[in-house]
Amino acid sequence: MKFTEEFIHRFRSRITKTQTCWLWTGSLDYKGYGAISLSGQMLKAHRVAFHLRYGRWPSPCGLHGCDTPRCVRVGKAHVHEGTCADNTAQMMRRSRNYTGEPRLGISNSAAKLTPRKVRSIRRLRKSRMALAAIGVLFGISQSQVHNVVAGRHWRHVR
Repeated sequence: MKFTEEFIHRFRSRITKTQTCWLWTGSLDYKGYGAISLSGQMLKAHRVAFHLRYGRWPSPCGLHGCDTPRCVRVGKAHVHEGTCADNTAQMMRRSRNYTGEPRLGISNSAAKLTPRKVRSIRRLRKSRMALAAIGVLFGISQSQVHNVVAGRHWRHVR
């Protein structure tokens, strides 16, 4: 696959480098992995990073040695190639296996809110602030604010 210069620039503009990991600041999928669209197709950001470095996709898997789903730094301690068996063993060793139970609140790596923010959202809505205004304040959609206030999301937070 050939990436355009515009796509590469867009990809790189969504990375914040720390002393250890290079964190993806763009969209996240439901498991908290970085995601970026190309021609209407969603790609995993860590796999794109690997492709940009080596000119090919990791086969069969791109593993996170650092155990940070948002990391796009390519290298053995971070994003590297491995087998599906390696990926499963690593997942089990680190207790990241999905048990069928939803990951609520901050245990969900894609969460944008914290319990403190949820309480603030509910307090603001109780004081009759508009859903849209609350959404802008917290960087979430109006419908997400409604779901928080109605108790559909974050219902475990009082």
